[in-house]
Amino acid sequence: MIVWFLALSMVFVFGALSNPAHADIYLIKSVKVDAKSKTASEAKIKAMQEGQVAAFRKLITRLSSSPQAQSLLQLPAAEIGKLVRGISVTEEKTGPKRYIAELNISFQPAAVRSLMNQFSIPFSDKQADPILILPVFVENGRAILWDDPNPLKTAWENIDADAYLLPVVLPVGSIEDIQAISADEALDGNADSLAAIKARYKVSNVLVSAAQFNDRKTRLRVTLLGSSPAGDIEMSESFSVTPEKVVETAQKAAIRFMAEMEAMWKDSAQAGPELTGERLLVTVPFSSFREWKGIRSRIMGTEGVLRLDIRALSQRGAVVYLTYSGETFDLEDRLSQQGLYMRDMGDGWVLTAEN
Repeated sequence: MIVWFLALSMVFVFGALSNPAHADIYLIKSVKVDAKSKTASEAKIKAMQEGQVAAFRKLITRLSSSPQAQSLLQLPAAEIGKLVRGISVTEEKTGPKRYIAELNISFQPAAVRSLMNQFSIPFSDKQADPILILPVFVENGRAILWDDPNPLKTAWENIDADAYLLPVVLPVGSIEDIQAISADEALDGNADSLAAIKARYKVSNVLVSAAQFNDRKTRLRVTLLGSSPAGDIEMSESFSVTPEKVVETAQKAAIRFMAEMEAMWKDSAQAGPELTGERLLVTVPFSSFREWKGIRSRIMGTEGVLRLDIRALSQRGAVVYLTYSGETFDLEDRLSQQGLYMRDMGDGWVLTAEN
């Protein structure tokens, strides 16, 4: 029988964990490891190496949405180890030949930035200003913002804020909050009330998220509308739902919205090698965010495309700035090789995708 020993808040350090400017971005929390080997000490070393690799993968995904970043995921564990600043162990169990733990792993910002630049990978480690989310749940004709239960509020509270460069905050629901804006005012986009709640939380951007059943309560539509540091937002998703899974379904929508906004922010705030080239304003219509994800990947995989900045994003399409090298006719030809067709419609460029 194996006897396990539990240690809480034990620190295993490869260099001191300090609080640099980008500590929140270059720190990957709650990395779970479970390794076996001939001895407990060997299992621990193996687990630490595996944890560093897993944390590095999460960090690269956090910093860059560029297809070029995939090349770094093959970096050897020994090279990844050189980028690590420190490891803290929040919980561990040790047996004769096994080691289980939960780790917080911090990376060296300068070393990671140097690596990204070395491979010419566009990235962003700039955190946006917080966005205030107002979650309004509509049921039986009544809009709920401050009262409980509010499944949509619970869904947004369950979002792992540490996973994103684009932080979101929820109002606490104080008397002052309730006086500043009501559920109906939030849904109507009342300018004075939105300004009042923004002033209370000292934010520049507020997004109203709303959730509502269809007549038979078999589907839940979740929307997100307002402004963000990355551009204007108008998103909508509809899901099959059962009464016991309303929060889970709403959270699925919130995670999708966060992923799209995160990609917008990375595109607009990316660092890396200096990019010089022509810039075009292009409208990209699509029918779903899944289709948009594929289109964006094909655009960024097109030879000559240096950068994509999203100006606005909705359920029906996006307005983007394309930075590219070469002539416009060359860009049109290269995009067509990706099944993308860009045309000058007289009042602007439109890019459509071949299915």
